[in-house]
Amino acid sequence: MVVSWDKTDIRIWFALWEQGDPPVRLRLVVESLPFPGGGGWDWSVWQSDRPVIVRRGAAPTAQEAADAAEAAAGGWWPRGNPPRKN
Repeated sequence: MVVSWDKTDIRIWFALWEQGDPPVRLRLVVESLPFPGGGGWDWSVWQSDRPVIVRRGAAPTAQEAADAAEAAAGGWWPRGNPPRKN
């Protein structure tokens, strides 16, 4: 689940997603696209200890981009189930 959303300014939002035991930490970022007249919002999700962007997309509003990033993080594991510690 998302621990919290924060923003550096009105154009960049970021969050931490933790799930599982031991916890897997994902980073979520939502950024305003700099096009005249508004260009929508770009989102990215990656695993904290493997800093390679694994999922990304775009949406017309910041809230829709944040929702899409959360959905991508929640679907990280098959059927939404994180790996469990034995």
